[in-house]
Amino acid sequence: MSDEAEIRQLARIWYEGWREAHEDIVPVELTRVRTLESFSERLETALPNVRVVGPAGDPVGFSIVKVDELYQLFVSAQSRGSGVPKLSRDHRARVNSCDLVDRLFVAEQRLRNSRETWA
Repeated sequence: MSDEAEIRQLARIWYEGWREAHEDIVPVELTRVRTLESFSERLETALPNVRVVGPAGDPVGFSIVKVDELYQLFVSAQSRGSGVPKLSRDHRARVNSCDLVDRLFVAEQRLRNSRETWA
């Protein structure tokens, strides 16, 4: 994934998802430094560990793994709930090796249950 347009699109997904999830719960100072450009820079730095989901030229999500940690997982708002955030086999193997997939599933279920409670 070296296409500049894809990096911009993924940065937009990350930026929008981060703001949606964090803007109301983190200090204002942090939201000021979490700009679209900062997410682009972070993606470029992490490129060797980024796995993209979606057709070439039109990504809908991505994951970043750091050693044995699922560091980031973001999916576009339009693609949420569609089963899109599937990790590539090599990424899945790295994540499975530290049992993060099970913990991520549990966290996702808790989040889903809490949303249903508030709905």
